[in-house]
Amino acid sequence: NIREVVKANKTATAGHLVMLLNPKIKGWAMYHRHICAKRTFIQVDYAIFATLWQWAKRRHPDKGKRWIARKYFTTVAGEFGGNHWMFFGEVKNGNDAPRPVVLFHAARVRIRRHIKLRAEVNPYAPRWTKYLQRRHSHEDFRSTPAQGSR
Repeated sequence: NIREVVKANKTATAGHLVMLLNPKIKGWAMYHRHICAKRTFIQVDYAIFATLWQWAKRRHPDKGKRWIARKYFTTVAGEFGGNHWMFFGEVKNGNDAPRPVVLFHAARVRIRRHIKLRAEVNPYAPRWTKYLQRRHSHEDFRSTPAQGSR
């Protein structure tokens, strides 16, 4: 699906392309984050990088690799050094001021393992209320973020 979007937007700006791709990548990664697929996420990110590199080379056939890298890829500071080779572009705000946007990486999504309930649990039985409250109050067992976090 990502390749189709990139191919359909050969003349789009990098910022517009980032705005089209980010919801798709993030949605896909959030959907699959429960199946412990960090390696797959990294492979998907690489395939997207390769597709975007080809897109950039096609747009500028007379430019060199370094020029293309400087124009479309950047380093974003992170907690463990920097994230290199981040595809980016610029989009305009409501007041026509350009703002940078960076492509979302699927590998940045935290894997959340699904933890099974006990087989005999009945959510409607009063005797399991305490168990379910304790389980839901623990961040690792919650399927949705707690109110006020993130």
